[in-house]
Amino acid sequence: MDAAEIELYNQKLSEVELALSADPDNSELQQLKDEIKDLLSLSAHLQTDSPRTDKGDNNLPSTWQYEQMASTK
Repeated sequence: MDAAEIELYNQKLSEVELALSADPDNSELQQLKDEIKDLLSLSAHLQTDSPRTDKGDNNLPSTWQYEQMASTK
């Protein structure tokens, strides 16, 4: 996920949080908020903490990264 996509998801998160302030009992909005936060968290984790693959410009996560993501859920 590049910086523009991260910014877009942060904007969407703000919109969802605003909608939740008007309707705090809306379970669909709460679920969407949680999913966006998870996505942003995973993206940040992959960009800062995970080792890169040794395939040059290939930004796809390695098998090790997928296993780490699965084990954190």
